[in-house]
Amino acid sequence: MTADLLLQQINNHRLGLSRAVTYINTISKFSHFTIHVQREIIHDNRIIYH
Repeated sequence: MTADLLLQQINNHRLGLSRAVTYINTISKFSHFTIHVQREIIHDNRIIYH
């Protein structure tokens, strides 16, 4: 295995990792947003029903 090939593989791995991290962050932000919206809906429903 040449040094160039090794560097290329490390860079590919880094790119994969950063993509995975971005993906996870996006999902957690979205789920946090969804939970927030659900809470707002529940809050609104309480106001309507009581």
